[in-house]
Amino acid sequence: MHFALALVIGLASCTQNDDPIIPTQVNMTASLATMQQTVSNLPTEPLDDAEKARILFIREEEKLAYDVYQTMFDIYGVSVFQNIPNSELSHMEAMLSIIKKYNNRSFGNKCPRSIC
Repeated sequence: MHFALALVIGLASCTQNDDPIIPTQVNMTASLATMQQTVSNLPTEPLDDAEKARILFIREEEKLAYDVYQTMFDIYGVSVFQNIPNSELSHMEAMLSIIKKYNNRSFGNKCPRSIC
């Protein structure tokens, strides 16, 4: 259940938009603010170790995708490689909102590389 919720929230901020980078960033900021508010309003439920691991894995997977597409843009300069990292960044931030929500209660002080 928690995994599905995390995935839905993380991917809900993904948009298909060919606008220039500045409007995309404005839209992403508004979308992230809405998503963060939604996460903060949800009740906090206990997470088992597998759910915690999945949340952290999804965050790392989104970071890897961001790094790959950003590098592709740096190398090739193709605009699609500039737009995709913005979506990946919104997914990373969505998962980070969930991690922060549970930080003091479930995740303890463990902080994997690339998460903090």
